[in-house]
Amino acid sequence: MKRFFFALLLVILTVALLVLCWAASVGRLALPEAMPWPFATVTLPADYPARPADLPRADVVRVVDGDTVVVTVDGAEARVRLLGINAPETRDPRRPVQCFGFQSSEAAKALMAGERVWLEADPSQSNYDRYDRLLRYLWLDDGRMVNLELISLGVASEYTYDGPYRYQDTFTQAEAVARRGEVGLWSPATCKGRFDSAVVPTPSP
Repeated sequence: MKRFFFALLLVILTVALLVLCWAASVGRLALPEAMPWPFATVTLPADYPARPADLPRADVVRVVDGDTVVVTVDGAEARVRLLGINAPETRDPRRPVQCFGFQSSEAAKALMAGERVWLEADPSQSNYDRYDRLLRYLWLDDGRMVNLELISLGVASEYTYDGPYRYQDTFTQAEAVARRGEVGLWSPATCKGRFDSAVVPTPSP
C-alpha cells in the first residue's frame, strides 16, 4: 500500500512539473528571478507640479493598496482613492490578485505609511467615487505628489476617471517615460503593461 501511494505521489508531481514547464513555455509564467527593491526611479517631467498652498493636512493610517489609502482628517477617518491613477488589484473579492499588485502596494506603503500628507481636490472631478472614497491628489512633506510618483515608478498607470483632470498631461507624460524605460509593470520580464497576466512574486526583504 505504501508503494502505491508513493507511486501515485510521484505521478502527481511529474504531471505538475510538466504543466508548469508548458505554462512557462507559452509565456504564462514568465517571471523574473528577482525583483529590484526599491524600484528604480525614472526621470520625472521637467515641469514637476508645485504643491498648492493651503491644502488640508491628513495623517496616513493605513495603505490599502496601490491607489487607496486610509487617512485621518480633523480627527475623522476617510478612505482616499488617488486621482488619475490605477494600480493592480490585491483586495478585490471579484478577481484574483493582479500582476504587480503586491509590488504596487509595497511601493505605496514605502511612500506613504505613517506620513503626514496634504490632500488636493480637483474641481473638474467628483468629490467621491461610487465606493464613497474621497478622490484626491496626495502630496508628501518634501513636495512630491504620490500619484505622480507611483506612475513614474511603474507601479501604477494613468487613469482618467471622470473626464479630463488637472494633472492629466503630466501623468500621461510620466507613464510614457515609464513605458519607454520598461519600468516596473511595463517590463517584458513582469507584466508587459497588463494587470491580468501572471502575478509577479513579492520581492524579498
